[in-house]
Amino acid sequence: LNENLRPNGSTFTSLLQASSTLKNVMLGSFLHAQCIKFGFMDNVRVQTSLLGLYSSCGVLELAQKVFHFMVDKDAMAWNTVIFGYLENGKMVEGLEIFSTMIRDGARPDQFTHSMVLNACGRLGDYDTGKRAHAHSLILGTCLDLPLHNALLDMYCSCGDTETAIRVFRRISNPDLV
Repeated sequence: LNENLRPNGSTFTSLLQASSTLKNVMLGSFLHAQCIKFGFMDNVRVQTSLLGLYSSCGVLELAQKVFHFMVDKDAMAWNTVIFGYLENGKMVEGLEIFSTMIRDGARPDQFTHSMVLNACGRLGDYDTGKRAHAHSLILGTCLDLPLHNALLDMYCSCGDTETAIRVFRRISNPDLV
């Protein structure tokens, strides 16, 4: 700004991510105001960075407001808001957002399913975990190792060791986890 250069979306994305890393909500709020001033509130990358900032700082109400006004919510935006709730100990709310994601027709990815399955395991929510597993299969989601591990954890945490063993046997190269 001192050089009379106009910031772009990448500038704001980088600064918001730095504020998020520092967990500096005051700086992030200032940058949010600048995003509005410079007309970047329709940029999905900037919006997702704002979601990450407010989520990592534990200000979920502001993350939810940013998310509500997003027109083009991609998997990254959904993942960011779900992760924010899970990271802040609001697992039931995070799972509710996942359900909304499905109802809205958004396509979860491997990371989405892994997060949801981990939350289900921690909550002992077997039914939601089984639905998430079924949903990943219906979508044809690639079952990578982290997703397999999340499935194993969920089934074991919920006491279904038989299904956990079947999942384990399908892993071609199991790791230590």
